[in-house]
Amino acid sequence: MCFVDKNYKLIKQLHGVQLCNPKCLITTTDEYDFIIIASLLEADEIMNLLRQSVPMFKVVNLFSRRRYEHFASGAEDFIVRTIFRFMGKEQFSYIDIGANDPYK
Repeated sequence: MCFVDKNYKLIKQLHGVQLCNPKCLITTTDEYDFIIIASLLEADEIMNLLRQSVPMFKVVNLFSRRRYEHFASGAEDFIVRTIFRFMGKEQFSYIDIGANDPYK
């Protein structure tokens, strides 16, 4: 598993988090089962880039033309719900530590 971001150098410099260059998705297609797009704001841009070189059956776009309801500022609750449903689990629970409004 790896995390990819076009600002991978800046994020590493500012926060010490190791991310991969998006180009790794093009060169390492056989090394992963799925790519999960979890960016609400840039989902369309990411899909357009991936279509050029990645088999689409490996891409799971959490924000593809669906109506979604989320309460977390970054749609983390929607992402978690979608991942669990993708795994066949309709009933689950999770804790969002650092939630903006823990009661909402």
